[in-house]
Amino acid sequence: MKTPKRPRYSNNSTSNPNNNNNNNLLESFISNTDPASLTTSFNQILESQPKKNDFIQRAIDISSALLEAANRSRCEQASAHNAFVWPFPYDLTVKVFSMIDTQSVCNVAATCSFFHKCAMDPLCYADIDLVTLVPMVGFQRTLVPKVNNAAVSAMIQRAGNALQSIKLGEVLDKFVYGYKMPQFLLTRSCLSSLNGNGGAPSLRRLHLYNIKGMDNTSLLASLSVCPSLIDLEIVCLYVDWKLTLEALSKHIPLIERLICESSSGDKNAGLRYANCRKFILNCPNITTLALKGFEMPDFVARKLVKGFRKLKHVDFSNTYHLFGSFLKTLGTNGGGENLEVMILRGTRHLKQVRVKQFFEALLAGAWKSLRHLDISRTEGNRLIRVYSTSFIPIKQLLQQRPNFRLLAEFGKSESEVIRSDGSLSSQSGSDTSDSSPYTSTSDGSPYASTSDGPPYTSTSDSSSYVSDQESGSDESSDDVDHPV
Repeated sequence: MKTPKRPRYSNNSTSNPNNNNNNNLLESFISNTDPASLTTSFNQILESQPKKNDFIQRAIDISSALLEAANRSRCEQASAHNAFVWPFPYDLTVKVFSMIDTQSVCNVAATCSFFHKCAMDPLCYADIDLVTLVPMVGFQRTLVPKVNNAAVSAMIQRAGNALQSIKLGEVLDKFVYGYKMPQFLLTRSCLSSLNGNGGAPSLRRLHLYNIKGMDNTSLLASLSVCPSLIDLEIVCLYVDWKLTLEALSKHIPLIERLICESSSGDKNAGLRYANCRKFILNCPNITTLALKGFEMPDFVARKLVKGFRKLKHVDFSNTYHLFGSFLKTLGTNGGGENLEVMILRGTRHLKQVRVKQFFEALLAGAWKSLRHLDISRTEGNRLIRVYSTSFIPIKQLLQQRPNFRLLAEFGKSESEVIRSDGSLSSQSGSDTSDSSPYTSTSDGSPYASTSDGPPYTSTSDSSSYVSDQESGSDESSDDVDHPV
């Protein structure tokens, strides 16, 4: 005996007379019913019902189903309308969406199903930028970030092999000394999705800011699966910098731009040449190097500048135990020939005699490519005796190098600007410091443009460099190479 076949479901409403009746009834109800009279009619019918609660629940269920169907149909109609009137085809729409920021892509995806479909294309998440710029009013934050691990993981998975860039974390709109970042929503597993499906071979840029939950294990695991990385920023992460440099030298030989800034009170922020040797040998393409807030002797600074032969931008701001002898040895023994920008801002142990020797080397023709120098000290120990900037031969320097830009800011009050003709102009209360050194420019440089503004900026406050007699040894043994 043969088993009877299951009847095939048909979406044709004419196959069931009841569907026709329902359609006619619903059409008549929607077309001819006055919404204002529904309440009165419903109350009159309810009075005649023996089971009033069941009738009310039935009405709620039907109205909910009708509302859901109406909202769904409205979205479908809006999507069809957008697809018809939108001037770009699908591929060009995806290209446009891929050029806007990540937050805007998420907003667009919630607009309609047509835009949602376009915004789900992997190209729209090739550059994931979820950095939160937090405005500060005094010591109070005025914005709380809402990005969590799940959001980051979902976007990384959507991008797939199209992933090019990731920027995560929280950045204050201004520096507040002593401010501690609160607990952030991102944790150590925010980049765990990179380790799946063969890693992230196409990732070129990775910027991480103030992610307190990030530790050595999670960071090193992420770096190990990004062999094509050329741009890395690690700002205020509590990680072991020795292990980080080892991971770079082992897994990321193509890196060209490295920005590292240690957290205040970071006990692992000391750099020694033994930690940097393999990094220098295995990462020869470095053109931009910023190591801010580290304990770095002159010997290590000289090895870094001399070892990276393509180096154009260097930033050793807020470093400790950097006396400046590396400037003298580089000027006499070679190294840093391609260097264009040097920032030693806030280097509290920098000595006047070493800076003076550096300017003498500049006048003698050394460092021919250098066009921007920042030796400002806007903070520091006011109890240490200081020198004025009168030793700087600015007039002779500007005669030889008219486009040279020197920042020597030592106070916030009255400031003096020495122009290329040697004249003075006063700028009361102006802040002469440049913008953040990591501000991108049109030519792709990671530093602020130096083409505009005065070639030399100084303040009327005479505070400058620590006394050679009172600052201790300047590590004169760094003037020669040490065996390693």
